[in-house]
Amino acid sequence: MPEGQITEEDLARMRRGFDLYNEGDYDALRDLVAEDILLERVGDQEPIRGWEAFRAFQDPDAFEWQHLEPLEWSVNGEKVLVRLHIHTKGAGSGIELETDGWMVWTIRDGVGIHVINTTDEKRALEEFRAPAGM
Repeated sequence: MPEGQITEEDLARMRRGFDLYNEGDYDALRDLVAEDILLERVGDQEPIRGWEAFRAFQDPDAFEWQHLEPLEWSVNGEKVLVRLHIHTKGAGSGIELETDGWMVWTIRDGVGIHVINTTDEKRALEEFRAPAGM
């Protein structure tokens, strides 16, 4: 296997991570991301850096809950592109919303070091195809 190539074990860990997220077991995500994880959020929001900020971001605030259903997985070296179906329920309104989105994960040594969340498919594909930087 080429150095920097995502393994089947890495993908299995990521799948388990989505299960843990959907179950609300956010603390268990600790073993799946680097201490200095960088999370780029949807839109023009400031990125989040580090495990503590990443963990705090998982707690529901505007949403009572959010469920992420991975639909497609693509691998390019140490990057994984995940197309998602996102189902959320507003905390105050109770309104349920469904949409699709994309995540581009950079995995190194079995853990996520960089995650890009986006609803822009073109951006997701560009980031996925670009050489890993970090």
